[in-house]
Amino acid sequence: MIKKLAKEIFNKNTSIDQKIIISLIEDYIKQNNVIDLYQFYDNLKKELMRIKRTSVYLNSDQNIREIFPKISGVLKFVNHYPNYNDVLYIIGNQKTETKKIISEVNKMIDEADSEEELLLRLQDLKKELDNRGEEIAFMLDEDNFYNISRLKIEAKQGENVESGKRIGYFEDFKFNEIAQQYIIKFNIVDQYCERMIAEGERIKNQRKEHESAVIKRKTLNKVWKGSEQQYNQLIHLLATEDLLKDRDKFLIKGNDDKYKWNLKYHAWQRYMAGLMKVLSTNSYLEPLNAVQCMNIFKNTFLDDSTKINKDAFEDAMGTNYDKKYTEPFNSIVKGLKKI
Repeated sequence: MIKKLAKEIFNKNTSIDQKIIISLIEDYIKQNNVIDLYQFYDNLKKELMRIKRTSVYLNSDQNIREIFPKISGVLKFVNHYPNYNDVLYIIGNQKTETKKIISEVNKMIDEADSEEELLLRLQDLKKELDNRGEEIAFMLDEDNFYNISRLKIEAKQGENVESGKRIGYFEDFKFNEIAQQYIIKFNIVDQYCERMIAEGERIKNQRKEHESAVIKRKTLNKVWKGSEQQYNQLIHLLATEDLLKDRDKFLIKGNDDKYKWNLKYHAWQRYMAGLMKVLSTNSYLEPLNAVQCMNIFKNTFLDDSTKINKDAFEDAMGTNYDKKYTEPFNSIVKGLKKI
């Protein structure tokens, strides 16, 4: 079905008007009840790219442009895979400081506020080297840079080259009107898809942040998957049972008549994380990560001023957690299951 949409977009009777092309895509999404938009946008771009490659090639004239140095000398530097701003080659002599020249070019690129300013500075450098009997060529010199499909430098770095004698060539394409339409239409769809994917990511991240903020404020009873009776029994057992030998109860009642976690004994955070691990493992809680478990427990059983370390909770969610911190709560869970 996407192939049909791609062909319709590239149809010669389909306008290159952006609104019309986007309308075709949105109508397709509605009519076919597309659910996974990310996969749809990705597949559409791939199909359009596949058609564009072949169609642009068939509707373009191939052009070979030979590269001729203006001076004779040693090919001190050659770049076989240059980007838009890069140096293509440097021709000079034994005194030519190649690294210094390239460093100077890179500095110009970093400091230039515009392409126009960069071009002027590079041209000044060209003249300076020319006066010294050296030559530098830039990819920016090429008017048809974005249409270059291949660069072949035949001369090797360190070789002597002669003025006016070919050292390589560019292979590029001259697009006719049909090829240009394929390119324009593809760019419209590509930008639209990227924009929609970015917007989807933004919304998804906002939703995650909202959900995280909601969970951060929740207490244990709000994420409890068992019955209300089981929850009340859990609190009762933590407050009354001797779950550890020679220790106080895990929960104690505060002045506000609410139960608080007992902080008197060593490694209280480890036991706190151990309880959450046992409850999570036995499906009494919503799926939660370590930080969410920590925040929920803090909201339920700790004062705002109590500091807590997430390391204990992250360790508890791992596979090598010390069983002594979970052992006291296994009997509680067994008791809950009988209710």
